Amino acid sequence: MPSTNFNSGVYQKYIGIRDYYTELFIEKLSELVKWRPNGSILEVGCGTGDATLKYICPELPEDFSKLVCTDISEEMVKDTQKLFAEDPKVSCRVLDIGRDIEASEKDQFDQVLSLNCLMWVPNQKKAFQNLYDFLKPGGSCFLIFVCTASLWDVIFELISRPKWRKFVPHPKKIYPFPYRQDPNPVKTVTELMESIGFVNVKVEMRESKFLFRSKEEFMGFVKALPNPLDQMTLEEQDEYLKEAVDLAFSYENVIDQSGCDEKVSGTQLMAYGEK
Repeated sequence: MPSTNFNSGVYQKYIGIRDYYTELFIEKLSELVKWRPNGSILEVGCGTGDATLKYICPELPEDFSKLVCTDISEEMVKDTQKLFAEDPKVSCRVLDIGRDIEASEKDQFDQVLSLNCLMWVPNQKKAFQNLYDFLKPGGSCFLIFVCTASLWDVIFELISRPKWRKFVPHPKKIYPFPYRQDPNPVKTVTELMESIGFVNVKVEMRESKFLFRSKEEFMGFVKALPNPLDQMTLEEQDEYLKEAVDLAFSYENVIDQSGCDEKVSGTQLMAYGEK
């Protein structure tokens, strides 16, 4: 079974796509979130912490009481701990938002924030229920996550080929992306949140035109993702990456090609709701 974790050391070198996705919606954070005095904030999916520092921290009010950064990856949590070692208001812990949470953890936070994480959670209903349960009454959540991306069409087409299928027998466990083939993801997410109990729900979708600048950047990001490369021989690894690059060029909206028009390469979702 392929690893379900990102390679944090490699990932930090190829974060252009993450920053692009985040910046599609980050202005909505200050528009929608109503910060409470001495508020407590939970971040779900902090990664290596640099996105927290770059996008979340500048928006926090000076009087916030605590920021708890969480991620399913222990390696990434350690990276975030190092980044915020000198800040007494910031703590870090491992958390799987798709699993049951303890009763003592409920009603603990005024805000829950998540940037480009939720598309990696197979059980969306459980994840959104946990987001709701973490919030204090009247608290709110602000979420950004991927809906569709040509990058993922490349990955899914690649791993469906017979010679690679044996390395990824259960693709949706490694690459959930629950709204990738949803004809109306805005409606789906809105109804899911409202069924759980969220009010004042706002869900919006925007187009992405992100292109990798080179095949090297594309390959670097593929290596940083959860992938089956560690199960392959060196020869198979080279062949797998070559086929990934060839496929990416054939899609024409994954890797920047000189003279090509700017094309839509995917869609992003922003979701906001209050408890």
